[in-house]
Amino acid sequence: MNNHADDRIVTSGDLAMPSWVRRVVFAVVGLVIAGGLYLIAVRGDALLADLSALVTLICG
Repeated sequence: MNNHADDRIVTSGDLAMPSWVRRVVFAVVGLVIAGGLYLIAVRGDALLADLSALVTLICG
């Protein structure tokens, strides 16, 4: 049983992500970005106040 498929050189095309994985990754990244934009739009003032408090805590 000599399998010549194991003898071939692996190229970068053989290591590419399947298209369904790429779609899932893009969907998750898109949801994270959309969630961040939503938080900025809805809670922008509160986020700035929290950031100011965090900077005050770190810098003294």
